[in-house]
Amino acid sequence: MFYLGKFNHTLDSKNRLFVPARFREKLGSDFVLFMMPDPCLALYDSDNFEKLIEQVYEMSESEESREAQRNFFDGALSVTQDKQGRFTVPQDFIEYASLGEEVLILGVADRLEIWNKERYEELRQAKGEDNKRVMPNIRY
Repeated sequence: MFYLGKFNHTLDSKNRLFVPARFREKLGSDFVLFMMPDPCLALYDSDNFEKLIEQVYEMSESEESREAQRNFFDGALSVTQDKQGRFTVPQDFIEYASLGEEVLILGVADRLEIWNKERYEELRQAKGEDNKRVMPNIRY
């Protein structure tokens, strides 16, 4: 199963966010919250995050690679959803992604991305997202 779809959600006053119901089982009770470079946040189930970890450890053992590994893991946190499907987003993650009350959760095949709703819409408009332009080799 892939993560697909776009969902409008709200971050509550205790910094909790609902995982879309259709993805709760696939994510599992424990999953990874990750700071993406875009900047947005991502939710990875353990299997998909393990694939990222493997890529990180395939890097050389240079000082630069070790620093990159530290930076990568500094932006990752194991989180647990409660019985209602919510998890708490730490304040530093909220600030990193500039999350406000309204957030957008996007399914992006192997992960869920969490965006400041206004920022995501502004980026889409500014870049004029057109899949044929961005991915010209994809046959639809």
